[in-house]
Order: sequence, then structure tokens, then C-alpha cells
Amino acid sequence: WFHYAFQPHARYDSVSAMKFGVESTEPLTVLPAAGNAPKSPRLRIEPASVLATVLKPSDDGQALIVRLFNASSKTASARLIWSEKPKAVFWSDASEQPLQSVEDAVKISGWDLVTLRAELP
Repeated sequence: WFHYAFQPHARYDSVSAMKFGVESTEPLTVLPAAGNAPKSPRLRIEPASVLATVLKPSDDGQALIVRLFNASSKTASARLIWSEKPKAVFWSDASEQPLQSVEDAVKISGWDLVTLRAELP
């Protein structure tokens, strides 16, 4: 079976197209929560052309794993804005181990996907 989704638009925008595709194929999963709602999101990313495709606890439980996708053909300098600043942020890979330290912004080539490991405070 095939499912199609169409979105009317004027000029093509790769970021909007990517967001629409993700929203159409990966529906939001709602789970019960306890406690008060957070006052701000755990993580915000600027610019809007960089999308978080994963935000999950690391397999060892000591960090958060963040996968970022640059939905643009141009290199982006992504800024991660945390509600609670992590102890440190590292480049990582599929093994989720810390590699090189990330200082401020994360440079992501056009159409590239990167993995980061944010050590929990």
C-alpha cells in the first residue's frame, strides 16, 4: 500500500519540505507524564534549517544523544540552546561514545547528519 501527502506551496523550500515529510511519516507519540510541565523546551536549535531527528538518553544513561540534520544545501552553524546546560557536549557516532569536544556552534555541511553526546549534569 502507498500513502501520499501533498502540501501546496509557492516557491520550493527544502527545510519546509523536510519538516512536512517528517511530520507526515513520523507521527507524534504521546505518553503519560508525571510532575509539572517544563517551563521551556529541553533543547532548541538555531537556525531553523537544522532539525533534531533524535533526542534520546544514551545507552549508558550518562548523557543525551542528539542527531542533527541540516535540511539545506548550505553549511550551517547550529547553536544548541539548552534549558539545563549539559556538563559537556561531544561529537559522537553510532557507538554513542564521546569523541571530540564541541565548543560553541556545530558546523554541519549541507544535507549532512551529525551525532552529538551531551553529558548530563
